[in-house]
Order: sequence, then C-alpha cells, then structure tokens
Amino acid sequence: MKIACVVMAAGASTRFGESKLTKLFYSRPMFEYALDALPGDKLWRVAVVSGKKEILDEAEKRGFISVLNDKPEDGPPRTIRLGLEALDGADAAMFMVADQPLLTRRSVALEIEHFIKHSDNIVAMGKGDRRGNPVIFPKCYFAELSTLKGERGGGAVMARHEDKLILYQLENEAELMDIDTAEDWIKLERQEKDGVQGNKGNDNNG
Repeated sequence: MKIACVVMAAGASTRFGESKLTKLFYSRPMFEYALDALPGDKLWRVAVVSGKKEILDEAEKRGFISVLNDKPEDGPPRTIRLGLEALDGADAAMFMVADQPLLTRRSVALEIEHFIKHSDNIVAMGKGDRRGNPVIFPKCYFAELSTLKGERGGGAVMARHEDKLILYQLENEAELMDIDTAEDWIKLERQEKDGVQGNKGNDNNG
C-alpha cells in the first residue's frame, strides 16, 4: 500500500502573531519536529506544503517533495489540494500539522500500522474521545478533500463520515498538543522542560 504524507506547513499564524513554524522551540525551528516524526520506512512519499523558503529548503534536503503555497490566507483547503496533487498515485494520505512538537516518530509509525489493518477507514490520532492529528484518509476520500472550501479542513470530511472514523489511541496525550497561540507555546515549552528535568532525575537515580 502506497501511503503518502502531506505536511501542512503553510498556515498564516494569525492567532500566534508571528511565524510560529520557523520560531525556535528548544533551539530548533518548530517545523523540524514534524519532519523528524515522519517514519520514512513506512511512507511512500512526503509532500511538505509551505510558503516559507526555509521550510521548503529543509524538505528538499531530506528528500521530500517541496510544494509552494503562496496564498496561505486561502486556508487549509488550498494546502490539502496542493499536497494531494503532488502525491498522485497514493493509496492513502496522512495529513500532519507542523505545530505539534511533542509528536514522536514511534507514535506516527504505530498509527500507520493501525491504518493498514483498517484501510477502509479514516484513522486519526487520539486519546479517549479526544481526536487530533495526524489523520490518514484512504484514496476514496481524495476527491472530497480536494473540493473543500473556505477555512474548513479535513475535519469537515470526517464529520460527514463519522461512521468510518476510528482513533488510534496514544499512550501519551501530550503528543496531541498543538500550538495556536503564544500562551500555548509558553505552556508547552514549560511542560517539556519539566518533563526533561524529570527524566534527568530518573536517570541520575538509576
């Protein structure tokens, strides 16, 4: 099965107030965490859609397809459409946001494996009843995704097909956290710092 990925890195960051994806999160641009979380051995192709040269250049360095979105104000539908056009021939597409820095490659790989077992369904990352990203859509939904309008993203398609939606249950709910505002950034960075310090303490205690 040819499972592809669209990394959605073209948002205008209007709620954040500046370009959050290229802002440093623990000394690295935040978008790099999304690229690091991609399990290359399980993906047929990866398309990174962005209007930022820095992001597109890094995508190409990693062997991904870079797709320019020069109209981020058009919202998620344009990013989705451009990504799918770049991945013609895929059997399924995983849509990943680029502002979810705690997401791990292991969790993404396990979600893909879960989808392969349930390939007629839409599979989203989740914890309990909470749904998040990434989301994997079978090819039969590509046409519907490509005709989305306004600010409505893949959630609109999921809402129309709730009977086909299943969640891959995460072990760590924190991986679902994304950053929309400066307050979210501060909260997540503090949480990650506390987690790192706690891990160091455990290591030192053997």
